Amino acid sequence: MTTRQKQSTSSSLVALWLHEARELKKLADLCWHADEGIQQQIEEGRLHGVAKTLLQEGLEAEADLNWLFNNLAAFAVYYLALAVLTRRNPQRFAKNPPAQRLVELIQECGVTLSALQETFLRRVENWFTQYKHTPVSYTHLTLPTKRIV
Repeated sequence: MTTRQKQSTSSSLVALWLHEARELKKLADLCWHADEGIQQQIEEGRLHGVAKTLLQEGLEAEADLNWLFNNLAAFAVYYLALAVLTRRNPQRFAKNPPAQRLVELIQECGVTLSALQETFLRRVENWFTQYKHTPVSYTHLTLPTKRIV
């Protein structure tokens, strides 16, 4: 592969990772706003004496959005760091795939984190690494179904 081809491949990866980071951030923002709406509905429900079962459903939906937000944020930060590091050094990840260590990748980008930011990112990093390797079953795709036509 020529130097020009390597630079082109590197530029394509940077563009892809920046695009993915932006799209994931947009989705995380949607989760954040939806969560705010649910919180407001739960608070209004408490004020008006809504049944506890309905409030519990709201709390469960809020927990699901929180989980989703953390994962979307983790991937957005991860892809952004990959783009920055690849732009700086196109060969940075040529031989070894990037690690899933968000804090280290961000610090390698030159960002100084406060203790609170590092704590938050470590929490997000834990979410990221915990759910990145969750196995998915594709058995349902290969099983015959009883379809009535």
